[in-house]
Amino acid sequence: MAKEENYEIPAKIGNTLTSINLKIIHNRDLESKAAITLETEAFGKVAAEFKVTGKGVEGLCICSSEEGAALLREGKELLENMLLEENVPTKNMYFAANETLNLAEFSTKQSQGRQEGADAGVLYKSAKAFIGYVTEPDLIDCYIYEVNSVYKRYKFLMEQAARIALLHEEDTEPAELSTETPAAS
Repeated sequence: MAKEENYEIPAKIGNTLTSINLKIIHNRDLESKAAITLETEAFGKVAAEFKVTGKGVEGLCICSSEEGAALLREGKELLENMLLEENVPTKNMYFAANETLNLAEFSTKQSQGRQEGADAGVLYKSAKAFIGYVTEPDLIDCYIYEVNSVYKRYKFLMEQAARIALLHEEDTEPAELSTETPAAS
């Protein structure tokens, strides 16, 4: 068996066509792993790694934006269910954000030993479930609505701030004081 298998998978995520890079690394001395990288409008750059441990699959998912990582973290249960449908028990799933995420470097880094000779079938199933997860239409729609909502709130608050600033400028003009006494009624 080859030490490394590389696949470029074209995928439509939302309305955008992108390329998903899947790398399965078989290594007797270090751990075997599946590394998945992709870039989408909705999540930004995404890198995930799955390793087989004695108690199940452990995964790490890093997004280039905090919003993307938060959305994937919120849907963690969906990912775990998709893994279970593939008969892949999960141990731990971690999600993080890193604005300087370099997709090319991510899949080439070697990690230090967890379990030698991990089952390639489990790694393929893990990769399949994760790809299904990030291409889930409901998840993409949720993210789009969330981004639009935040943008509209930002726009509203900026308009309010502009109005307050204009009112504040009008209030800074000193008012003319009248020396006349008001007429008694």
